[in-house]
Order: sequence, then C-alpha cells, then structure tokens
Amino acid sequence: MRFEAAALALGAALTVAAPIAPRASPSNPCPGQPSPSTERPVAAIDTTTSHYVARRMVAEQGSLLEGGDGAWAGADRITWGPDAIATSFRALWSGEGLAVRFDVTDPSPWHTLTQRDARLWNEEVVELFLDVGATGRSYAEIEWNPANTVVDLWVDRPESRFDKDWDAVGLESRVHPRKDPAGRTTGWTAVAFLPWSSLAARAPAGTGLPPKPGDRWRFNVFRIERPSGPAEPEKDVQYLPWSPTGQTSFHVPRAFREIEFADPAPPTLACHEESRETMGCTGTVRVCGPDALALPPIVGAALDELDRVDRLMSHYRRESPLSRLNREAANGPVPVEPELLDFLAECLRWSRESDGAFDVTVGPLMKTWGFFRDEGRLPREDELSRALAVVGYRHLVLDREAGTVRFDRPGVELDLGGIGKGYAVDRAIELLRRRGVASALANLGGSSVYGLGAPPGGDAWEVGIQDPTDPAKTALTVSLRDRSLSVSGGYARFFEEDGVTYAHVMDPRTGRPVQGLLSVAVLSTSATDGDALDNVLFVEGPDRALPFLERRRSTEALFFLPTPGGRWRLVRLGR
Repeated sequence: MRFEAAALALGAALTVAAPIAPRASPSNPCPGQPSPSTERPVAAIDTTTSHYVARRMVAEQGSLLEGGDGAWAGADRITWGPDAIATSFRALWSGEGLAVRFDVTDPSPWHTLTQRDARLWNEEVVELFLDVGATGRSYAEIEWNPANTVVDLWVDRPESRFDKDWDAVGLESRVHPRKDPAGRTTGWTAVAFLPWSSLAARAPAGTGLPPKPGDRWRFNVFRIERPSGPAEPEKDVQYLPWSPTGQTSFHVPRAFREIEFADPAPPTLACHEESRETMGCTGTVRVCGPDALALPPIVGAALDELDRVDRLMSHYRRESPLSRLNREAANGPVPVEPELLDFLAECLRWSRESDGAFDVTVGPLMKTWGFFRDEGRLPREDELSRALAVVGYRHLVLDREAGTVRFDRPGVELDLGGIGKGYAVDRAIELLRRRGVASALANLGGSSVYGLGAPPGGDAWEVGIQDPTDPAKTALTVSLRDRSLSVSGGYARFFEEDGVTYAHVMDPRTGRPVQGLLSVAVLSTSATDGDALDNVLFVEGPDRALPFLERRRSTEALFFLPTPGGRWRLVRLGR
C-alpha cells in the first residue's frame, strides 16, 4: 500500500485496571465446590476430544492486561452457559507465560466486596485448571472473583491434597467491570498473565517449559454463579463448567479437555481510515485490525489526540497554553502544564546539541519574513536586526522544579512548527499501541508520517516522498515499519523576489532562509526526533550532517539538492 507523503494526505472503551491482585488462602481453598470424594466417577463424565487452541500472542503483555478487545483479537474464544449468565474464555501464550481472559455476564456482581477472608468465595468465581505436562495426576488451580482476589493452589489428585503453599510467583491479574450505556454493571472481565517460571518447580519431569507449538496439555475452565451473594450463598447457585460439558465434576484432570499451543493464525484484517483538518494541515490515520466495528472509534481517538496536541502547542490559537506563554512569559515565570514543560526541555536539548541550528524561539523571524501568515516579504536590515535580538534558545528559561517558563527579555516568541507535528504523531501512535493496535499509519500533512507494524499482506508501509520540483511526481518510495518519515522542504512555503527564492526553513543564527537545498527527509524511530532533525540537517547541509547521524545509528537522511535544468540529485547518508 502506497501513500504520497507530501502531495497526498496520508494520510471497546478501556476500563481502568485494578491493581495487582492480593492473594487469599482461605481454610477451605474452594468453598462451595464439590469435594473430590463427592464428584461423579470419571466414567460418567463427557470425555469427548474437543480441545482449545491457544495462539502465540502478538500484542504486548500490558495491552492484554488492559482488557481491550483489539489486543485479544488473535485469541480463539469459547462461550458457555445460559445467555443471562454466559461466560467466555480466551488464552494466548508466549515464551514468557500464558495469558488468560474470562468475560462474565453477571446480573449481580459483588464488585464492592472488600473483605479478605473466606467469605469472598461465597459469591461469583471463575477458575482455571492447568494440568502441566498432561499427566492426569496433578494440576495448578487459580481462582478469581470480581474483587480481583486470587487463590492459587497446586492439587495432587491421587492424594486429594490441596497445596495452599504453592505460589504462582509473578502472576499478574486485573478485573475490569463492564457497564451498559446507563452505567449499570452488567458483568466483569478477569485477565491474568501466568509466567511459565512459576510452574517450573511443580511441573512433572520432562515437561518442556516454555511449551512449543504443537504441545498439548490438559486444562479446564469453570464458573460459579451465586446470585444471592454472601447472605445466601447456596440459594440458586449454578455451577457452569465448559469441560466436562454439562457436568459439575471439574476436578478430574483425566477428563479435562486439551489446550494446544499454536502459532498465530494468519490474520484477517480490516482497515479503516479517516482524515481531519488539524495543526494547519490534513491529518490522516489508517488502522487495520481483525474487528472492523472496533476500528472507527480507535481512529477517531487517534485524530482527537492530534487535536489535543494542537490545542496545547499551537501559536495560532490565542487560547492555547503556548500562546499564553508568548503573551506573558516576558513579564515573569508562567506556570506550565507538565507535558508542555517536558516538551520545551526536549526542544532546548535539540537546540544545544545543534548549536542553535534548531531553535523554537524563531517566531519573530517567521513573522519578519512574512511566513507566519504565508504572505512572504523581504525584510529590511533593521527589521532583521530587531528580530535577531529576541531570537535564541538561551532566552527561554525553564524551572523544572517550579514548573514554570519565562523569557529573559520582551519580544521572545515560541514557534513549535518545526517539531510539533512529529510530537503529535508520536502521541497518536502511542495511543494506538495502548489500544492494542499492531498495524497503523498516521500522517500529518505528509511532513510527519509514522508506520506502525505493517499493512495487511505487506512487510512495511510503502510511502512515497514528493518530488521537490514537481508536486505531481514521486521522487522515491521508502518503507516504514515501526519508524517515521519526516520531511522538511523549501517548496512547501516560499516566495520569490528579484529572481531569488526564499523558503520558510530558517537558520535561526543568521536570521535568513537556508539556500542551496530543496528538501531533506529523515527516517527515524521517533517522529519527534525526525521532525527536529530534518530542520537541523536542512540548516547544516549534507557536508555537516554525519556527526548528527553517527549518534543515531538507526537514522537515515535523504538530501535533495538542486541541479542545473531545474532537477535534483539525491545524497543519502546514515544507517
């Protein structure tokens, strides 16, 4: 899939996670459940060969624990029980551990229960039984309730021994309440990650840990529903096993189903794309994933994030925090939002590192040359002198401890146009990652583009860089996979005077537009860094570029230099 970077506009809500669950070890480890001596004999249990396939996980562990459907899209799903109290189960695995998820429809969940004793178990519970190595003799048992209290046991079946001292070290779990549009709780989602290392001490000899694709163990999943809660725990209680089907005997590992560890299924992905005018250009976000219905709100949230950064950092918006700084910071320290303060500190780092080739105090120069309102004019020397007197990153004074910013003289103005788009794109990509998105392309006006993962059927996002001498043509195509493209081009905003072309890319140290370059494109793992670096390299030129690139081994720069006849030649440096 190709997009033109400069000429073309490239371009399930999450609940708040509960803390890591406290552990409980009640005197009866499984209150309300049938004891081994009262269970049905194995011969009476459904022992059909159906099994569950656990796919290797694609999303990060943290995304899985957040419970978003996007991160779990690659997991097979089983559902059982009556519709009013249906339960579903999903599992994914990696070389580090097993991730499991229960989605519980529950008309009366006890989410406010805070007691840390056996009474917790006189209500709703979901359980995982894992026969490590498939011996049919012993298994790990882990239970959750809606308050995210966990019991972890090791059960030796022949001896009917419940080992309460076994600890699933490193287990992380979350419980997310689910609500309807009116705010009523309709159920809960329990998510956990169990490290293989926690099973190693009790695993049978010869058991491969971690498992490998094709390995099969035995397992079972189960739910108890107690609609009357702690007051009358046995009234209308329902035992809801998935395996063995329709039976309440759920402690017999020989009758468990199989869980097969497999590679990810080939994804079937849908894509959704939307565009919006933001930050003075067209912002476009394209997201691909297995759930087509989930994509539009995710794309909308990413575009909202671009708008949020614009509201924070635009010097065209009078009400923005940046505009307030430009009005007030010469009069004394101005309190600033932590995000903007951190970002300005990053801008100062770039200014120091580039010896002023990058400088966010360039605002007065942009106005003097008419680029602020895209008018374009040749200033007088006295106008340039006045502008240069208030340009320079040393006039920007940050107090990180006090959380304030001030200017050391009147007339200083910040203009984040040289780096703000890259920062906005990075924030949008970060949001998509938190939502479990693995394939996306975010673009702001073609000058800042990030390719997350790859599009369906491809190895990377293929993005075309505009020919700097002909906007109808593509100069070359680059591949973006978890990296960004940032383009700074003199052709974007310029004017001509007496046969000389003056572009908007300014050398803050001389106060004059840079001559001798058509455009610079930077490939980087950070859109923020790429956006700053394309300005630095445009000012410094290819002859002085190597020191900046040598400090960033994964970064590449493409210089488009003019040649006679109105064409260009390419100089490629880095990586």
